[in-house]
Amino acid sequence: TEDSLINNLLASKTGILLNLRRKYQSVVLPDSSTVTGDATVTVETTMNLREGMVVTGEGIPAGTTIRSVTDSTTLELSAKATLTGSEAKLTLCR
Repeated sequence: TEDSLINNLLASKTGILLNLRRKYQSVVLPDSSTVTGDATVTVETTMNLREGMVVTGEGIPAGTTIRSVTDSTTLELSAKATLTGSEAKLTLCR
């Protein structure tokens, strides 16, 4: 029936979206600290953050990734921040 076809299509689309979300999961770091001209970022915790994750946010140049995780609260970006912020909201995708 038409209803079952629609339900199957919706279930298929939902499954694809869920798989994409798992693959490209975003992590928001609401209280990150950045300094203009510096690639160092201070965060509450670097747990589950890995090299190569894409970083976006105000004052973060396009294409920036995590270059390295220094310790439990500090990471280095592949590009320098263009704004200073003590409450920067950064989003990271793997």
